[in-house]
Amino acid sequence: MKSPDKLSQTSTTPDAVFRSIGLFSKGGWSSFSIPLDEDGSGDIPLALCGALDKLGGLYSAFGAFLRWRADLLDSRCIERLRSINAVPPPVSLDAAEAILRRELGRAAIELTAHLEAPPLWNTMFRTAWISEYMGQRVVVEVAHTPVSERQLTAFECAMGKIRHPDAAAIASETMLAQFREWLRNGESLSRERSFLEVLSDQRAETLAGYPIPIAALSTPSVLCWPAVGGRSALELVNDGDPRVSPLVATAVLEQFYSLSMIDADLELEGMIVDRENRLHFRRLNNVLAVPPSLVNYGIKYISSVLAGNASVSAQTLIRLVVSHPPLNLERRLMDAFSGVDPELKINRWFPNSAGVFESNWRALAKVAPRRPLFLDCLHRNLLAAGYWNSDAARAGAPVVDAMAVAEAPVVARLLRTQFGMVMNQDTMKEWALGSGLLMFGSFREMNRLVEEIRENDVTVGVDMTAPIRPTRKRRSSKGLVLAGVLVILLLCLLLGASAPEPWHGLLRILALGALPATFWAARRMGAG
Repeated sequence: MKSPDKLSQTSTTPDAVFRSIGLFSKGGWSSFSIPLDEDGSGDIPLALCGALDKLGGLYSAFGAFLRWRADLLDSRCIERLRSINAVPPPVSLDAAEAILRRELGRAAIELTAHLEAPPLWNTMFRTAWISEYMGQRVVVEVAHTPVSERQLTAFECAMGKIRHPDAAAIASETMLAQFREWLRNGESLSRERSFLEVLSDQRAETLAGYPIPIAALSTPSVLCWPAVGGRSALELVNDGDPRVSPLVATAVLEQFYSLSMIDADLELEGMIVDRENRLHFRRLNNVLAVPPSLVNYGIKYISSVLAGNASVSAQTLIRLVVSHPPLNLERRLMDAFSGVDPELKINRWFPNSAGVFESNWRALAKVAPRRPLFLDCLHRNLLAAGYWNSDAARAGAPVVDAMAVAEAPVVARLLRTQFGMVMNQDTMKEWALGSGLLMFGSFREMNRLVEEIRENDVTVGVDMTAPIRPTRKRRSSKGLVLAGVLVILLLCLLLGASAPEPWHGLLRILALGALPATFWAARRMGAG
């Protein structure tokens, strides 16, 4: 397989390959005499997938980027791209040792002495080896040389010549721009390190495990972390192990729901399951951050799909694309939902949730051709999890929609985290200040009501044709209830932050009970 750096040395030029399968034609009668894909089906997208694999280098990398892209491709093309080899030659052992000595100095002596060949893995962006440090087995990872701007521009120019209408969306400017963003994002080792360092601070809270960088052995060019043992998730899926699909689906949802991130090149080979039945990511291939302001919309979208609520799915999906959408955009998406027929998978059971995500993605592509990369990568992972769920079932695992099973533990973990934040001492003090201001406003409202009652100002605006009800009196009593609950909440927050055990725990529990009571009383007061 040729690396991106050696792409220009191939005797098979992209123009020749694309011309041979009719991609330079504009369709219609002029394309009938042009050879198509190898199986003779005349399927232009499928032929393009084969051409990308044949050309290698950046073209096969683009094929890997298109993997799971149900917004552009049908299941035949997706199956073809699953087998594409987009991995360039690994970083040589000599080059890795030179990088370690340059970056780590004396610390590199032990690492280089114990580097084990062959590499532990070699991906599109990284090469990693097993080594030892202070008697502990560690993973040492270095990045591949980034693709040059000249080569990337040449690739974009070659793809831009494709004219056949059946392949136009695949080679569009929007897709090529997304590929450029995806590629440059994945090349950054510093970006991977920054995410892993944040995740290491939350390692006791996450449902899935992540590498924990060793600070003394990690630089902008090198990442090092303790090795974790377990069985490959890919092997377990192929064996029909029923545990893996729910674990992978849980990890996909947790990344979005709780961690505001997406692995934009999710692979089963990059995951293992340990003896405690916990999923671990061996690496993060290509991490994208999700705008925090859009996470809630994403949660609502996924939950509405799993609940079968198409209307809310359309509302939230549009919000993920456009912050202030036109009034007719939601209606157009709903029409597109109804106009997209679910694709029947031949000789394969396919989970219902993945089928809906797939149809929604295709509908969205018709309404909003330009979408943020994180949203397409979210759909990509949801669909990939569905295919792996299907693979496990085909290998003998029980037929269960793993995504529907996975949502409950992820939401439970999210709630535990939120409650933990509320019960943090600093957060409790902030709540106490906010509750005090709210209580002060409530007392002001009560005083105003008392003054109105004292001055008999209770008949203004009353319809005399309707039965007269003691509205102000009821509202006054509700205000007293609200004030009382706020006082309890405020005292619990103030005293609970410094009280000794067991009063500390009891006051926290009481504060948790007073919090929903406060919202209930405020709502009742507003309704009155």
